[in-house]
Amino acid sequence: RVVKARRTAFTRGKLIGLAVSAVLVGAIVTAGFVFTGPQVQQVTPYGEEDWLPVPEIPSIAVLPFKNMSGDSEQDYFADGFTETLITELSKLPGMFVIARLSAFQFKNQQADIRDVASKLGVRYVMEGSIQKAGGRVRVNAQLIDGTDGTHLWAQVYDRNMSDFFSVQDDLIRKIVVETDVNLVSGEDARFWRTGTTN
Repeated sequence: RVVKARRTAFTRGKLIGLAVSAVLVGAIVTAGFVFTGPQVQQVTPYGEEDWLPVPEIPSIAVLPFKNMSGDSEQDYFADGFTETLITELSKLPGMFVIARLSAFQFKNQQADIRDVASKLGVRYVMEGSIQKAGGRVRVNAQLIDGTDGTHLWAQVYDRNMSDFFSVQDDLIRKIVVETDVNLVSGEDARFWRTGTTN
């Protein structure tokens, strides 16, 4: 009888322990679902919670220039052009420029410029395209106000590709000058930047 009682008590204790363990495991799984599920569901690409405050000084993001050549091997030219343009714009005094990694997350995406500006926390966005054919290159650049999507400035440049780097530097210098004229220094920038090349 004593042995039977002990076995009964052991069996009941074991069952109670298993039941408690099952309840604890269920509670942990439920808690994990409650705390992790909604966080994942709330992530949106252009939600208002991702918008950043815009700096008081002129701020700009340069989106990756699109390769319009129909040759994927020419992506290096478009990406290199964009990176150099970002670097040169960042040298403008009084200008806030978004870093390359932040801007390149929008590569090959069809996004509203106003959403891009809000997500990156800038007032202006520059985008464009590059097309190479034979020994010529065409660069299309556009400066856009991110608050309403209006174009402040746009230009198309055509050049002979006799010297890759000299053509790139020339085009980037022209774009930087126009950006400086429109956003920072005004018309004076056109004179002193183009008149001091020597």
